[in-house]
Amino acid sequence: MTAATIEATMPAVSRDGKHFAFSKLLHDVNIWRTAADGSGDAQPLIDSDLPDFGPQLSPDGRRIVFQSDRTGTSEIWVSDANGAAPASLTSGHGDDELGNPRWSPDGRSIAFEWHPSGKGGIYVMAADGGGLKLLAPDADRNGQPAWSHDGRFLYFTATRAGQAQIWKAPTTGGPAIPEGNLSGSVPMESPDGRYLYVFRDGNLWRVPLENGMPSGPESQLLAGLSAGDWGNWVPSDRGIYYVRRRDQGAAIEYLDLASHAVRTVHTMRRPPLYGGRGLALSPDGKTLLFCQIDLDGSNIFVQ
Repeated sequence: MTAATIEATMPAVSRDGKHFAFSKLLHDVNIWRTAADGSGDAQPLIDSDLPDFGPQLSPDGRRIVFQSDRTGTSEIWVSDANGAAPASLTSGHGDDELGNPRWSPDGRSIAFEWHPSGKGGIYVMAADGGGLKLLAPDADRNGQPAWSHDGRFLYFTATRAGQAQIWKAPTTGGPAIPEGNLSGSVPMESPDGRYLYVFRDGNLWRVPLENGMPSGPESQLLAGLSAGDWGNWVPSDRGIYYVRRRDQGAAIEYLDLASHAVRTVHTMRRPPLYGGRGLALSPDGKTLLFCQIDLDGSNIFVQ
């Protein structure tokens, strides 16, 4: 019995030494799906007794890559689009931080971050888990990778001198470079590659791109989001889906970039994931994947 496997804490032994008690933490994050147009009811998709989060559908829409703690350590998994046949692509990483998997545009590779030294590196592996390659070596901290729309670069968040900055590395190899003087985190290109979106201090910004580099002033799209919802947004062809926390819960909303109109897509019955990637859009734009905390508490056990 280990704390990593069952999230056991606060052990105590009886005076006669015959029994011991412990508190089992119950924190279960699951992956759900709902229609992007707001029709119908949300349905559970991927779940276990421990957190499953950070989903993204493959470019052909047939598979999902996600992060899971179900084996006691954080690993990268894949499943069919309906959540069936889950399989681990990584294993045995112990207490290392590992996650934020992202499909390449051709569906042949998966980028992710791995922190074996407490810092951070951006890695790429084949979609079957083989061919591991370090793309952006450890610095102060590198994380939250995202592919350019043409697959030529991987953007990532780089912490330099305590400040989050946007960098990118060529996927064919070579040194990483800063994306101009752009600060913030969670970089993500628009589907057509014309803009780069960046999350900064609870606000969402975008900057126009030309030949993959900033070519104009930033514009603010969303304000007043929770800082922990840095991963709870995703761009579409015409707008942005995002999580908005309210006094009476949270909801997935949609901002139309042309009209600036906002509509509610789904009102969440449980709290959304905090501090991780929790929202994804299918390649055809019809389905949203989201992550919610379905169980959060603890029980006391005696043996």
